[in-house]
Parts: sequence; C-alpha cells; structure tokens
Amino acid sequence: PPLLAVGFFGAARPTLAQIAGGNTELAEWLVSNNIEVGDEVGANGFRQIYYVWDGKKNFITDTNYTNGETDSEGEYITWMGLAELGSWQIFLYHIPTAVTTQLSASSNNANPKVSKGRVVWERWVNQLGGGVWQIFLFDRVRILQLTEGDLSTDPDFEGDLVTYSRKISAGIQRKDH
Repeated sequence: PPLLAVGFFGAARPTLAQIAGGNTELAEWLVSNNIEVGDEVGANGFRQIYYVWDGKKNFITDTNYTNGETDSEGEYITWMGLAELGSWQIFLYHIPTAVTTQLSASSNNANPKVSKGRVVWERWVNQLGGGVWQIFLFDRVRILQLTEGDLSTDPDFEGDLVTYSRKISAGIQRKDH
C-alpha cells in the first residue's frame, strides 16, 4: 500500500499542477492547510475578496458591488456579496480551479460557513405571518433547506454535522445538530 500511495501521488502531481495553473506548491499545501482570506475596498470603491499566497494578495472578485464575511477551509472560500437587487447572496470559490459558484439568487442570505466544500448559511424566508431566518446547506451537489418554522441562525459545522441556534415559539433558544 505505501508503494501504491507513492505511485498515485506521482501520477496525480501533474494533474494538481495543471489544476492550480502550474502552482503545484499551492495545490499541495491546500490539501491540509487553510489559507488567509479577507476583503478590502478595491479601486472601484467596493469591497473585494482575496486570499494570500506567498505574501501576495490574490483577488478573486472584481465586482461592482460589495463583498464580505469570508470563511475558508482548505481549498474553498465562501462569502456573501450584495449582488442581486440589493440583497446579499452566497458564493463559493474553489482555489485550485479558480471557479466561483453563486449558491443563492433570491432573498437575503448571510453568515456563510464552509467545510469540505459544503456551505451552510442563513436565508430570510417569507412565510405566513412575516419572515424569518432559516438554515440552508449546499452539500456539493444540491441546495437543501434544513429548517423551517421558528427562527434559526448561527449555522456552522461540527465535523460532519451542521449546528445552528433555534428560537422556538416559547422564546427558548437551543443549539441543534
């Protein structure tokens, strides 16, 4: 098995280099490390998202709207951008392929967290009697609404579980998995 692993790594290394635009070192480093991410006001006056590699800021957005609230793990970065008609939307960026995916396109969305390429966030959902924050999950294939009814906020990952706070009708708050 160790010999097979070395052989596989040797065969995969050129593919990693191609995916990361020739930066094999970055692709390999991302396998077991988190990269520094942030946002700052760009030349166009809007906040833009970047990651730092080899002492250099690499901007991944250049939009005519504000972006912020970054979170990253390994080769993934998520954030919210004020994209659609003045409402916040959720985005996911894969560093090795430089691919950005917009995960939401309606209502206000906030507080994204990423783990293993999965993203969890809050979305404002209109329902009978008003609106309330609910928890949504992108599981790398599809988007699922995880909660309904009472207010649900503060989503995060704990291993393979999604955690969040929920305010039940009686006014009591609890942390759910």
